[in-house]
Amino acid sequence: MEGLPKLHRTPYRLFSSLVLLVVLPLASEAAPLRAGVATVEITPQGEGGFLGGYDTRTWPATGDHVPLFVRALVLECGDRRMALVSLDLI
Repeated sequence: MEGLPKLHRTPYRLFSSLVLLVVLPLASEAAPLRAGVATVEITPQGEGGFLGGYDTRTWPATGDHVPLFVRALVLECGDRRMALVSLDLI
């Protein structure tokens, strides 16, 4: 993580802090802590669409610059379950 620019390190620190704030209270219970993660690519396929936030642009997108993903972390302890979801949105 030291190789990342400071701007890119901030989301990792925020995400790590959120996970700790959620995991520590769950881990204090007697039930075991279970975790699951998933990543799915959600990049639109086929013809390019119109981009949000570009009202003056009159032609659709012509291709992809980077793929878009949705990522999820699900934590479960006993009968309590929570999910953190991250979306790459356009």
